[in-house]
Amino acid sequence: MIYLPAADEAAHEVGPGSAPSALVAPRRSRLMWSALNALVTLLIAALLATVAYCALTGTRPHVSRSDSMRPHSQAGDILMARWAVPIEEANVGDVIIYRDRSRGGDLTAHRMVSKKAVTAGGAIVRWDVTTKGDANDRADETWRMQAGGRVAVETLVVPGAGYVARFLTQPVGRAVIGGAVLLLLCVSLLAGRRR
Repeated sequence: MIYLPAADEAAHEVGPGSAPSALVAPRRSRLMWSALNALVTLLIAALLATVAYCALTGTRPHVSRSDSMRPHSQAGDILMARWAVPIEEANVGDVIIYRDRSRGGDLTAHRMVSKKAVTAGGAIVRWDVTTKGDANDRADETWRMQAGGRVAVETLVVPGAGYVARFLTQPVGRAVIGGAVLLLLCVSLLAGRRR
């Protein structure tokens, strides 16, 4: 006579190198929970690090929209910059962010290649500033800024982070974040009930 175990007995049999199937599902859910928890923790840590960096250095982010500064930066990068820096403190060679009137007042990030003081009666009344994108063949037009005018000076480039930031500020990105938070809450509540 051959003995065949019942279906529920076979599920609990343990052989060499196998795990009881009753234990596999909880291990998988614990592993998924741990991975999700690590991801959320990482995102929160990155957000807090960014806020701390901005607070400590007095900077704000700007998302680059063009490749005119390649290889220094490209579209989709985040440029961290000190904002409202007097033009007198910006140096030739700095990457500055300014409102470009030739582009409808859009913010543009280009390298300052020259800065010349224009005086009247011995006092500086304005600056003639010329900028150039590193990838461009020639300099942009020279533009005028009143003495005491302000620009933003780049301090750090975070490659590709602008795509993430842009996604998270759009409705679909907010929905994904909201869904992830809801999922975490549900999994947390369910895990708490099973214990």
